[in-house]
Amino acid sequence: LARVGPGSFYGSLWCDYPPGYLYVLWLIGRLGHLLIPAAAPGAWHYILLKVPAILADIGIGVVLVQWARRHDPAVPARRLALWWLLNPAVWIISAVWGQVDSVLMFWILLAMVWLEGPDRRRRSAGAAVYGLAILTKPQALLFAPLVGIWLLIRRVPPRELARLAAITVGVAALLAWPFTGSQSWDWLFRLYRTTADSYSVTSVNAFNAWALVGMWRPDSATCLGVRYLTWGLLMMGACTAWILWWSWRAPTRTAYVLGGAGLMLSSFLFLTRMHERYAYYALPFLLL
Repeated sequence: LARVGPGSFYGSLWCDYPPGYLYVLWLIGRLGHLLIPAAAPGAWHYILLKVPAILADIGIGVVLVQWARRHDPAVPARRLALWWLLNPAVWIISAVWGQVDSVLMFWILLAMVWLEGPDRRRRSAGAAVYGLAILTKPQALLFAPLVGIWLLIRRVPPRELARLAAITVGVAALLAWPFTGSQSWDWLFRLYRTTADSYSVTSVNAFNAWALVGMWRPDSATCLGVRYLTWGLLMMGACTAWILWWSWRAPTRTAYVLGGAGLMLSSFLFLTRMHERYAYYALPFLLL
């Protein structure tokens, strides 16, 4: 990115990530060229690459504290943040592996907290942040049904629902546009498809239901004439339907956050192509 810019990026090398986090990497690439001698990237380069995820960990802790103080003053909010920040799973994903999952989780958590409230301007900001989350990793799309059902429970007018959806799509499209270059109009949809098909196996080291069948087996294999991939989608669909029904029947904030945890755990347990670290997405919701 630092060398060729966003317009030529996807044509210059293989990358199955959408553009959301690439803005962060673009900045890191520019800083790296300015601050780090080309002949000795070494540890400083790795530190720069991991700083955004570590900052996102801290940001998630701040969101957890704000949520707890707003909705239940009796909860020891600082202790809640410490439980998050001192969790070894959090360190491994960001500080050790340098993955972007904590950045995605920060956007998702912030969007869901803002969309949950009664303030119209904050809901608009939440919709914008949700667009950024979708452009960071496609896993953010799993939360769309829960957010939608919650907005219906809160009796948000149809006109505002349409406006929030337009904000989400508009932010994603605006941020993706500089990366279009000479690609066709549907390049982002094809990129998401490529991302989904990158690991067409039962389990990518995830200890879930498909690990019982065997990890790294093609998910095109069949059971009772149905592909493993399809079985996973059917089970995830059943879990999603049950979570939405339960949230509709018990429209409380507890149902809202447990619904988020349930969606993440269901996807981790039953969808194929899961990495081991994807169970992480449920942790902030379980703390709430």
